[in-house]
Amino acid sequence: MRKIGLIVIYLMVSDCLFGQPTYGQRFEQVVGILPSAPNASAINKYGGVNINLNKGMISHGYPLYELKLKDITVPFSLNYAANGLKVDEYASRVGFNWTLEAGGVVSRTVYGHPDEGSQRLEMPASGPQIDTAFYNFLTKATGGASYDPQPDVFTYSFAGVSGKFVLDKNKVPVTIDGSAIKIETNFNSTDWNFKITHLDGSQFYFGGSTATEETRTETTCGKPYATYVPTSWYLKKAVSVHGQEIVFNYAAIEFQFYTGYSQTQYYDENPNLACEGATQDGSPPAPIYCISYTSQSSSCAGLMRSKGRYLTSVTALGAGSIEFQTTDTRLDCEDVLYTGMIVKDPEGQARTQYQFDYTTLSDKRPFLTKVTRKGSAPSPTEDTRFIYNPGELPFLNAFSQDYYGYYNGAGNGSLFPFSEFFSIQERYGATANREPNPVYAAMGMLSKIVYPTGAVIRSFMKGMIFMEARRSCHH
Repeated sequence: MRKIGLIVIYLMVSDCLFGQPTYGQRFEQVVGILPSAPNASAINKYGGVNINLNKGMISHGYPLYELKLKDITVPFSLNYAANGLKVDEYASRVGFNWTLEAGGVVSRTVYGHPDEGSQRLEMPASGPQIDTAFYNFLTKATGGASYDPQPDVFTYSFAGVSGKFVLDKNKVPVTIDGSAIKIETNFNSTDWNFKITHLDGSQFYFGGSTATEETRTETTCGKPYATYVPTSWYLKKAVSVHGQEIVFNYAAIEFQFYTGYSQTQYYDENPNLACEGATQDGSPPAPIYCISYTSQSSSCAGLMRSKGRYLTSVTALGAGSIEFQTTDTRLDCEDVLYTGMIVKDPEGQARTQYQFDYTTLSDKRPFLTKVTRKGSAPSPTEDTRFIYNPGELPFLNAFSQDYYGYYNGAGNGSLFPFSEFFSIQERYGATANREPNPVYAAMGMLSKIVYPTGAVIRSFMKGMIFMEARRSCHH
């Protein structure tokens, strides 16, 4: 029996495997991938990018406030970063493509099993080729035991610092960019789970029982994470070199959201030597191959559940505090939206208030449209407005997306990309238009900021540069 359809195995293996022996087993339970919840992902999306205008990246920062002690400062700002409308992307707690910088977070994408509780599985020396060693590697990697063929990728963002790291096979953090910051782990503690020491000696503590976010998945296909896994650790405390502290307080929230729609289909080729072919001269027919096909397909939307955390207040002895206001009336998911923040002096008196206003379009995503600043009397009220490119936006998880997940305006009925071969179109329904379309991808992107003084900053989404990935085999 030969598998000739589409097989996807995320194990640093070739994208395309045709006509290879299966050793009597299909590796359908591939290595799972568990991302962090939308808000944590959005924070690190802004913190982890290098802004490059030649790549079409739109980025703006809107400073709100700085909480200062003698030796340590924590900035609070609204940050915008985007290079196109992704169909499966959720808004953060301050609107689509915006993030609230207010402390920081360490988050991760889990590949396979969580690193802290698994045994690292090394690739065979022979590499990804069909032999017994690689078959045994796949068996362990896709089995139920806690073998982990790939490290999780951790991302951190705090106090203007960002980067990525992994844990080596001895569970020691190793920065991907070679940064000299010191990262320590303490996974079993209820106080903190990550401690990052800045180059200036200040220390930042993340996680613990009150600042850790956990997620799990429910899906009818793929490899689920049935139990909750820690995926985000929010900043709990910042300590200066002289012991001054800024403390971050969080509240618990549970919500769910869909992580995207996936489709899989393959055909098995079943040759039968018992078939006999017809002859024209009346002689006994010779045995020939008679091929039949067995098909199997699956379509599913991944559902993720989160035991999340959201920031409620920040306090610094002698410097005052900041309180955050929220609403739970958003339409795209069950998470909260920040509606404002109040800056208080050390005596607890409000000094400055910020109000965040949103609009919700037909796609149900919230868009930040105005920030109102109210100072102490007789300070005037100041409004800053945000305007976006017009257009009818797609619903979350729609099929109208290109190869990279950006909106392309196509009325697709599936995700299988168009094939020039009619037999592939018929067999797999491979007719979807997955080509990039910058006009549609730019819809809903920030186009203009109007400041209280009347000054205007315009952002132009002139068209992103897409590189076509040519692969050695086509489905």
